[in-house]
Amino acid sequence: MPQVLQGNIFLPMLVLGAIIGKIFGECLDLFAATGADFTVHWIVLGMAAYFVAVVRAPITGVILILEMTGSFPFTISFNNSFSCFFLCDRTF
Repeated sequence: MPQVLQGNIFLPMLVLGAIIGKIFGECLDLFAATGADFTVHWIVLGMAAYFVAVVRAPITGVILILEMTGSFPFTISFNNSFSCFFLCDRTF
């Protein structure tokens, strides 16, 4: 009997969001010289925003990402990015 892998849809979705956040953070660091310390923040925000855009559940996204990362100081940033991507998803 094959081993069942957990996280069938969440893992690829969060990894893709992390990659998008990493690329955005590196580009921002390259052009605006923000420093490499902020790239980790962009990775977490990319995961959260991509999750909300795909699943279309902002409150679930807030709870899941905050619980997974434990970064409660990012609550306002999460809400801003969630709102932006949720509205873009509804508009287009």
